[in-house]
Amino acid sequence: MAGEDAKADDDDLEMIGENDPRVKKLQELAWSLQTVTNRPANRLPEDAKRAAYRVTSRALALCNNAEYVEVEDFVKRAKVLSKEIEDKKKEMQEIEEAIKTDLSGKCFRSTGGGGLIRNVGNVPAVDYEKVVLTSNKEGMDLLRKGQYKQAFEQLKYAEALVVSKQGKDEATNLMSVTCNNLGCYYKKVGKLHAALSYLRKALKIEVSLQTDDVTVAGTHLNVCAILSKLDKHDKALQHALCALELIKSRTDSLGESSSQD
Repeated sequence: MAGEDAKADDDDLEMIGENDPRVKKLQELAWSLQTVTNRPANRLPEDAKRAAYRVTSRALALCNNAEYVEVEDFVKRAKVLSKEIEDKKKEMQEIEEAIKTDLSGKCFRSTGGGGLIRNVGNVPAVDYEKVVLTSNKEGMDLLRKGQYKQAFEQLKYAEALVVSKQGKDEATNLMSVTCNNLGCYYKKVGKLHAALSYLRKALKIEVSLQTDDVTVAGTHLNVCAILSKLDKHDKALQHALCALELIKSRTDSLGESSSQD
């Protein structure tokens, strides 16, 4: 009897089936994200594409197995995946906007008087580092004053100059500083996904270059703040704990030095 009751319960379970409109809707949403990442000549970084692909794959796998999934379970999981896909589409759009540059290879720098200086290639090698640091400083000063357009011009000029001299993927202190500042800019103007992309790049460079613990801790905290605003509190906590550990390590080392003196 118990076996028959269990069988009867199984028969009562309602599977959603692959032809259900809700399955089709999730499929189309997943394909729309795939279209964004696979668009010819898009400039999305590979890690962003891979992250989007993982979300798409999970959604399509759920749809492909719909005939074995209960309606209630599907609806619950589809709701979560749909939000992830929409968030990821927004993130891809913001990242593309953030890294979009003039296709002719020209870059413009604000002169502060309303004019523009064109072509980063004209900067002499001897002045290169000084110009990048100055542009970063001016950009952050303008950002603090609320002059967002001028701040953006200065910071993007610094980025373009670093890329032209060192390459896009070269891990250098100048690239780290510039990415960190651009991350702060995008955070300030509310483009959180773009901010997160730049701050993660800065953090990766800082770790690879074994940058000062306090600096790395500050970047961890910036990433933490962005993730928290995106409601990714578990990941935000991880970065906060990393920052805390780095500060503790620095404090401990200073304490040991003082005791030796």
